[in-house]
Amino acid sequence: MIRKKVSIKTRMIIWYTALLMAVLLIVGFLMIEVFRKREFADLDRRLSEDVEIAQEKIDSFRNGSFSIDDFKKCSGDGDEDDDDQSMGSLIEIFTPNGKLLFRGGISSLDELPRPRVFPRKELQYISLKDSKNIPARSVMWWYESRDGRFLIRISRSEENIALVTGKLLLVMLLMLPVACGLAVLGGTILIDRMLAPLHKIIEGAKNISAENLDDRLPIENPGDELGQLALVLNDIFSRLADSFKELQRFTSDASHELRTPLTAMRAVGEVALRKKDGGENLRDTVRSMLEEVDRLSLLVDSLLSLSRADKKIVKPELVRTDLSKSIRMAVEFMTVLAEGKKQEFKLEFGEGIFVRVDKDIIHQALVNIIDNAIKYSPVETIIRIRVNRVEKEYFIEISDQGPGIQEIDAKYIFERFYRGDRSRSRNIGGTGLGLSIAKWAVEVCGGYISLAESHDGGTTLRIVFNALE
Repeated sequence: MIRKKVSIKTRMIIWYTALLMAVLLIVGFLMIEVFRKREFADLDRRLSEDVEIAQEKIDSFRNGSFSIDDFKKCSGDGDEDDDDQSMGSLIEIFTPNGKLLFRGGISSLDELPRPRVFPRKELQYISLKDSKNIPARSVMWWYESRDGRFLIRISRSEENIALVTGKLLLVMLLMLPVACGLAVLGGTILIDRMLAPLHKIIEGAKNISAENLDDRLPIENPGDELGQLALVLNDIFSRLADSFKELQRFTSDASHELRTPLTAMRAVGEVALRKKDGGENLRDTVRSMLEEVDRLSLLVDSLLSLSRADKKIVKPELVRTDLSKSIRMAVEFMTVLAEGKKQEFKLEFGEGIFVRVDKDIIHQALVNIIDNAIKYSPVETIIRIRVNRVEKEYFIEISDQGPGIQEIDAKYIFERFYRGDRSRSRNIGGTGLGLSIAKWAVEVCGGYISLAESHDGGTTLRIVFNALE
């Protein structure tokens, strides 16, 4: 619940600051660890040098006693450099049973614990603490001489390393709040700049309504994510604008289509009321009114079909179907209408055109297309229906010899209520919904319909389905 109340900007700043702090902490601890390892490596190197000096001094003993003076005498001329080489080191010599024989050197270390674990290799480095809890680094090894076997331990203090490490850690912790504040400030400035195009998109989207759907959102950088979001929203607004225009045109056309038969019925009724005689005139009036009622019923049925299609209420039952039989049934159904205009059908296909469709739905599509061809074809013409197979697809072409479709009207012929000025005059009749229903029927059965190029004039509609073996 709290997360929902926090803005994206605040969450981004929190995540940015937390991530930066985590990176700084990791880098800081790594740097301290690298420093410690480097210092310990340097300490081990100095201990190794102490080992070499100690071995040279021990080899020079003759009386078997051990003292710092003997070390100085055996070291050569005893100049300042030799003292510097052993500066800060504590030298201890033990018997095999752990008894201290010698302890000397120049070091701040106090008494160190006696060895409990003896080295099993040439040199063994260990870390321990003296009696004052000061950390120390020691190296131990066995030395064989004519007087016997001895354990030698040389130690140096780690106090400086601990002090410097502590100071570095303290500085890092003290700088952390400053870095956190700078991260918040820098993150706020950076995120404000990044989100500025988003705020423009939001403000632009708020100002777009049904009255100004042609306005578009600003796009500063089409290549980034916010630019792509603006492009998607602009595309949505374009489709909404087209839908609004189509809805307005649909409402206007539907109103006109409904008004025409109602006006005709009212006019016929008013004329009949003015006439005093009945009989045959009354029968003609009723017949005219029934024709307009049929036209209204057809229009309402078509609108209901498209409404069910839009809501996807109709669930097609796609089964293996011989399309040649479906075409012949549709032609037979429309034969009476064609004979009224002395038109003929020419079928150019054989049997066994198997596709997967819904029989009833595809029948409706074929009937609407053939009905359209009959309406717009002159008297005593031929309506040609061809079926060709190209690879794994069947091409069904229904051609008439009407006036054809102008290029300007070609992309609108499947829209609802669309009528071209020449090829779709309302004087011919119809609802202007036949091809819209046919398009839906074909597509819901898995095919597609288009306007094909016609070399002989007229109009050719092409339906394509995947072939079944």
